Amino acid sequence: MLIDCAGVAGGSSFSGTACDDGDPSTGDDQWTSDCECVGLVIDCLGIPGGPAQIGTPCNDGSIFTGNDQWTSTCECEGLLIDCEGVPGGPALTGVPCDDGDPVTVNDTWSDGCDCVGLTPDCVGIPGGPALPGTPCDDGNNATGNDTYSVDCACAGLVIDCLGTPGGPALPGSVCDDENPDTGNDGWTSGCICTGEAYDCAGVPGGLALPGTPCDDGNPNTVTDTWTSNCTCVGQPLDCVGVVNGTAFVDGCGVCAGGTTGIPPNPDGDNDLALDCLDNCPDLFNMDQADFDVDGIGNLCDNCPWIANPGQEDDNLNGVGNVCDEVGIGEVAAAPLLHALPNPTLGFIRLSSIPSDAREVLVLDPLGALRQRMPTATVLDLSGLAQGTYTLVLVDATMRPLGRVRVVRF
Repeated sequence: MLIDCAGVAGGSSFSGTACDDGDPSTGDDQWTSDCECVGLVIDCLGIPGGPAQIGTPCNDGSIFTGNDQWTSTCECEGLLIDCEGVPGGPALTGVPCDDGDPVTVNDTWSDGCDCVGLTPDCVGIPGGPALPGTPCDDGNNATGNDTYSVDCACAGLVIDCLGTPGGPALPGSVCDDENPDTGNDGWTSGCICTGEAYDCAGVPGGLALPGTPCDDGNPNTVTDTWTSNCTCVGQPLDCVGVVNGTAFVDGCGVCAGGTTGIPPNPDGDNDLALDCLDNCPDLFNMDQADFDVDGIGNLCDNCPWIANPGQEDDNLNGVGNVCDEVGIGEVAAAPLLHALPNPTLGFIRLSSIPSDAREVLVLDPLGALRQRMPTATVLDLSGLAQGTYTLVLVDATMRPLGRVRVVRF
């Protein structure tokens, strides 16, 4: 009988049959052809004779590692990929590098694998706070809001006259001195808001000052100057051109008085009517009565009842031609007028009115015309004051046709 690998005659432990090599790290133990009980090494995945052996590649499932291998304890571990993409490389976060920028220093790999250096600030400190745009002190008390410029120059804004850094209220700029009597207000070099006084023409700092020449717009004055209250006043010329003279144009339109030697406003008859306006300049007639309205007063009219402004008197009898032609007899021959009631309170009735009568003239005792009305049988005299009046009827040529005296009471 055959003796098997276990030394048993007729046993079953022959080559290729299962056995136990007593090694827990192996599996699928079998008798070899030379009767050695040998198993297959169990790999890291628990498979006897499997490929996942210590030191062989694996995948630890992390994107941040590379060259993953099974360890002696069957853990799949990789090497950390550095910032240059090398598994297990030295280019790790915080490790020095070179960012290629000559301006920066202390270059290191960042958490995001960027090679970043620190920029020296404006005082030379790498990564320091003194960067362009940050506050600084330029040591100048006349500036404020000092900051570093892009070229690391510490510069401030000029403090204006109102204390505002970079403000617009600078010497020479516009301001308001709150004085209504000045204009063109501006800041001085000493930051005082000062304006120029308005001159008499309203111009700030102008030349139209009291005592200086001006033009008052009056052609009858000379040497015009501004007064202390800014009124342009000249010295008057009288009507003959004398400065401050006393000659003047009188009521007759004549330059009189002063140096002219002409008495002003002559009134030869002293009736208060200037000779140039007096209708009877040589006779006193204050009422200037002119019955026939020919411009010649009754007192000096050579025909007071009929208008004859030329005072023609061919026969030199003192009676105007027109009155010579009418004749006193013609008036006397006219029909007698009758007026009732007479005296009257206002209304009066006329009778014996000539057919060619056109108007009734109402004269007061001095011959002044007080009323004029068309010829009618009934006349209204209620508008007259109490007194005695003469009614004269005239034709179209103002020739008297008759008269009657009435009393209004």
